[in-house]
Amino acid sequence: MKICENGILDNKNTFIDKGDYQILINENDLFLHNNCLDINLRKITRDELLFLLDIINKGYRYFFHNEYAIVYFPGFGYGKYFLYKTKSKNAELTELSLNLLNGKISEIDFMNRISSEHIDGEIVGQVDEFCSISNNLTLPNFSTDIQLNNCVELKIQFNDSNIQIFSIFFKISNTSPFLVVSQYLTILNIIKGKYRGEILSKDGEGLIFDDIRKVNIVSKGITKICGKFRLDKEEYCIIGDGISFHSKNSEDVEGVERSLVNLKNVIMKININESRSNND
Repeated sequence: MKICENGILDNKNTFIDKGDYQILINENDLFLHNNCLDINLRKITRDELLFLLDIINKGYRYFFHNEYAIVYFPGFGYGKYFLYKTKSKNAELTELSLNLLNGKISEIDFMNRISSEHIDGEIVGQVDEFCSISNNLTLPNFSTDIQLNNCVELKIQFNDSNIQIFSIFFKISNTSPFLVVSQYLTILNIIKGKYRGEILSKDGEGLIFDDIRKVNIVSKGITKICGKFRLDKEEYCIIGDGISFHSKNSEDVEGVERSLVNLKNVIMKININESRSNND
């Protein structure tokens, strides 16, 4: 895999980081991600998407239009809108939704009519509710044209819910409803020093809670109290700035130490322009 300052090349996948948004392109998909939206633009036309975003901006949580459906899922504080592409057009539900939009039926009647409906289809998008409340949702102007800079070949493996770099497993962030997008966003966060969370090794586990470039091991030993961990039995432990890690064997710990050094070197090479600008 080729990891670059502003993107990733991985077989048939090209991941582009534009700062305010990210693009993932392959033969079948064109994913757009930002803080408000996750959309597969190959699964929905621009006109249909703009229409559905306008419906969300108007405050409707459930809506059917042609072969697409908006379904709202509540969350802690703010929820998510999911855009589904159904397996067939439902003229009756589309008409019902348009009657709601035009004020011909009440929202209560609408909800009673659709309460027993089952949506059979695939997710083509996700919208953050907070964005629809704080700002009108819009489709950002985006470009897929880019020249990737400062690229480094790096072996990265995807394993279920983790990403393996050297001997360290990083947990894939649940950032996007599309797993492939979440995978590359997690790599981006690691390379840009934004990863915070669990790390695993063959026999150990730990936490990263600072920019990986700033991680500094302060002490090593065998203990039950290992930084942010309280263990039942003594284990090999490393603690320091931005890290707590423990394992059942010393070789595992040494492998994690080497991996951190190697990873930091790779990150510095990729982000060399950022380092220069910070030094100016």
